[in-house]
Amino acid sequence: MENKSVYAALFMIVFLASTFLMAMGSIWSIRDKIEQPRFWNVIEGRWSLAFERKLDEAVPVKEQGTHFWGLINYAVFKDGKPGVLIGDDGWLFTNEEFMQYPGARKQLMTKVDFVKEVNGILNAHGVKLVIALIPAKARVYQDKLGRYKYPAYNENNYNIFRKEMKEAKIPVTDILWLMNEKKNEDYKLFLKTDTHWSLAGARMAARLVANAANEAYPGLIEKKTNYVVDFGEIFPHDGDLMRYVPLGRSAEDFGLERDSIKEVSVEAPMTAGGSATDDLFGDSEIPITLVGTSYSANTKWGFAGFLKEVFGTEVLNAADEGKGPFETMKQYLQDAAFKKTPPKLLVWEIPERFLPVKYDLELNGDK
Repeated sequence: MENKSVYAALFMIVFLASTFLMAMGSIWSIRDKIEQPRFWNVIEGRWSLAFERKLDEAVPVKEQGTHFWGLINYAVFKDGKPGVLIGDDGWLFTNEEFMQYPGARKQLMTKVDFVKEVNGILNAHGVKLVIALIPAKARVYQDKLGRYKYPAYNENNYNIFRKEMKEAKIPVTDILWLMNEKKNEDYKLFLKTDTHWSLAGARMAARLVANAANEAYPGLIEKKTNYVVDFGEIFPHDGDLMRYVPLGRSAEDFGLERDSIKEVSVEAPMTAGGSATDDLFGDSEIPITLVGTSYSANTKWGFAGFLKEVFGTEVLNAADEGKGPFETMKQYLQDAAFKKTPPKLLVWEIPERFLPVKYDLELNGDK
């Protein structure tokens, strides 16, 4: 560790010296490229803003500096920017799964009450509910956390929520159980450098949702056709957690390889006449709606398509990225289309890490 600290100090000294010289040269080079400061320009800040813009254009070390500090931070301290935790073997984890929220237990129970309220609204419209509870990536892959440990204050969130749902007779999947059974097999259930699940994880979850729905509501969903899953070419994927580890092209040298995912499409087979069998639906109502987060909204993960596969029917994807599972549900219930043409079954995808977070859960009287 002492040697690493010495190397880091030497790198810093060399970098700061070179940066200073290059910056001074850049400042000298732009001195005639902007108007000279007049009194009111200085007072109102216009001259300094123009100077900063010209300097940003002239100084060639900004990107290299970010890359340099990223290398030092990762190589010496095994850290990234705030927002990521560096695990073993190139695994990255979001710090959201490790945060300790004020009144976390109370917030979790508030979510329980909200789900019960939503279930009542859905039932009033003849809609049945199944919850796909996604366990935290760090919970599933605790063996990849390295120097970190899954926090004890979040340990019971998953089981408490499932217990409350079962007592309320709301079907909820146990994705964690199956992921723990399968995580040591050849395929990954979460992407190494991303917060999201892999295609394998999403397909597994879809099958558990179908099992839960068929057990709770036998005969509710009529299978219309056998959808065909086509896994296309493999392409590299820059995980959303990589932006917190600015290593640039050096990432692979430090064991942070880009994830690889496949293109996936789920289509109805063609009939003898050359048309897709899902044409049988015509303009009829779609029996299943999916509400959730980016785990569902982003087609890269294939969750909506896998639901089509396991149920053998069309699925309306009403999930949204960036709003969380509860705000998205509020938005869906306020949509006139829901009240006009409610589905038979609603699949609500809820990542565990959102349970202790405080949200505005008022439904604004939309019942």
